Amino acid sequence: MARTAAARFRRIPAWCSTSNCRRSSKTRRASAHSCAGADDAQSLSSILGAARAMSTRPYPNDEETMFIYRLRLLLLLICAGACMPAAHAQPAYALVFGPENSSPAAIDNAGRIVGQVGGRAFLWDGGAIADLGTLGGGSSAAFGISDNGFVTGGADRLDGSSHTFFYDGAIRDIGQLGVASSGASVNRAGQVAGTWVDEAGENHAFLYSAGVMRDIGNLGADSARATGINEAGDVVGSSFLEGFTAFQAFLYRGNTITALGTLGGPSSWAADVNNNGQIAGTSYIDEETPHAFLYEGGVMRDIGSLGGAFTEARGLNDGGWVVGYSTYADDVPG
Repeated sequence: MARTAAARFRRIPAWCSTSNCRRSSKTRRASAHSCAGADDAQSLSSILGAARAMSTRPYPNDEETMFIYRLRLLLLLICAGACMPAAHAQPAYALVFGPENSSPAAIDNAGRIVGQVGGRAFLWDGGAIADLGTLGGGSSAAFGISDNGFVTGGADRLDGSSHTFFYDGAIRDIGQLGVASSGASVNRAGQVAGTWVDEAGENHAFLYSAGVMRDIGNLGADSARATGINEAGDVVGSSFLEGFTAFQAFLYRGNTITALGTLGGPSSWAADVNNNGQIAGTSYIDEETPHAFLYEGGVMRDIGSLGGAFTEARGLNDGGWVVGYSTYADDVPG
């Protein structure tokens, strides 16, 4: 089985590295991970890690995340609305090679790509690559870009701590709450959604707007992360519920955080939100099977698979198209 074959892998939260994660006393009950503590959590390597570009999944454990390692090469694109007419002209694609040994994280509608290469945040635009720099330290990584070219991510400072950065032609420190932070998504107004880490190593969601970074709360337990923001300033992400027994996708809108529910299983997480208010994410349909969902009008809808058991949503555009991963029938990856 695909899951057994991948059992040797362990996924970790976006802001942790393999060497600096541990199970916290509070999250152990949900088989989740958090960063190891204030000292370890201050550096970019412990906050961002190589796992950031791998998944939007928030609080994974070994059993829940095995399948994604077998599915990394299979791209699932689903039209959430009406299917494209058969007579519609086929789109043209071009294979473009970016920087060698790079880790791309996001792309805007103009085709600009941001990510990390050689331990530094980069912006790739039409074949030209720009090093976005750091905040005085040795490392940086970019995770989000808006359609007008704003970039956000995390960068080391000279003292070794990691702060969220905002790039609009020059890299700027927009601060942090706690011991470390990193931006995940940015809109055209310059609002940034991301995650900060407290001294105990717990994760919290933030919104940066009008020069102020503030915690946006949680769904009952003191642990959350933000993964996406749209032009209206709506933020999505995931948070543990009270008791740390499960986590759910949330929508933060108008100073109110709302749980989106699940597809019948214990947990869910949101990956992205578009400018129509639709939300893409993933939910367990039972104790161990994740399915991608599209949430709109207060309803979470399972968007199916390519015949296999598992799907995961990673992104969403304004047309309601969802991109992610799926198994084929019999859980054989493509």
